[in-house]
Amino acid sequence: MEIIGDYVYLPYAHMTMCQAVPFKSRSGFFSSGDAFLPREVWTIDAVLALLKHRPQAMMGGEITDYQKEEIPKFLLHLREVDPEMWQQLIAVRPQYDVVANHVGRQAILQTLKHPIQWTQTSHRGEYPVHWQWDGETVTTTSKNAFNETWAGLKAESVEIRVKPKLRTVIVVKSNDWVTADTEFVT
Repeated sequence: MEIIGDYVYLPYAHMTMCQAVPFKSRSGFFSSGDAFLPREVWTIDAVLALLKHRPQAMMGGEITDYQKEEIPKFLLHLREVDPEMWQQLIAVRPQYDVVANHVGRQAILQTLKHPIQWTQTSHRGEYPVHWQWDGETVTTTSKNAFNETWAGLKAESVEIRVKPKLRTVIVVKSNDWVTADTEFVT
């Protein structure tokens, strides 16, 4: 979701099928519509209509992914992109005011809280590898995962320090990593 000049851009699957909201053009059979909504019709009524919308499949039946997948993304983005509209929404539908879940979203590493720690499985899937971001470097110290991979040397432990490139993207594994300044990619 983005507010661009005189339009609100709503790039969510099946949303432009909503007849109650005047998109620039609607999607239908074999057409995707235009996800731009004129700003003058961006009202709480439009938001409520989009939340209530139940798109229908070409062969009949509801497209259930809209309510399960698209609406949660829309609500998360609405909170982030248009806080004023978000406040209007929760004033009339307080059930939507739940703690945002960012786990699984991609974010710019340098905009996450630090220090953070996470665990991954080694490249062969044999050992857990613990990583830490300190705001400048990502570090791992392992007693198992890398001990025999460095020029055939047998090491008691190995420490790897990486300085990530600017705007490095990682997947958020905990909501605690996120701050008001976190920049999301998806």
